[in-house]
Amino acid sequence: MISDYHVRLHAGRWVARPHTIYRDLPLVGSLCTGVFGRFLGYRGAAVLTTCFVFFAFLFSCSAFYEVALCASPCYIKLAPWFISEMFDAYWGFLFDSLTVVMCVVVTLVSTLVHMYGIS
Repeated sequence: MISDYHVRLHAGRWVARPHTIYRDLPLVGSLCTGVFGRFLGYRGAAVLTTCFVFFAFLFSCSAFYEVALCASPCYIKLAPWFISEMFDAYWGFLFDSLTVVMCVVVTLVSTLVHMYGIS
């Protein structure tokens, strides 16, 4: 089931948000390596995980452009946590300039560490 916080309807089609994609890509890479690692071998598994982390870096750069350079912070509501008469608190993600800068730095360093590990 596709939930509304991963994608949004834009001009009649679903468009994925880069804010949630770069968060999930390293997990998908590790799951693929865990399942298909035997068939890929050592080098194939290392290249596959490095590619997923590199794509996460590219998506975090896209989120950086959207949030920091275009000055449009993003709040993604996941689920209600506490709802009272005049107070509503939600579980969610807030992507502001500091968040996306840290995501770019962390995914860049992670990509470089993966590349160093397979050399």
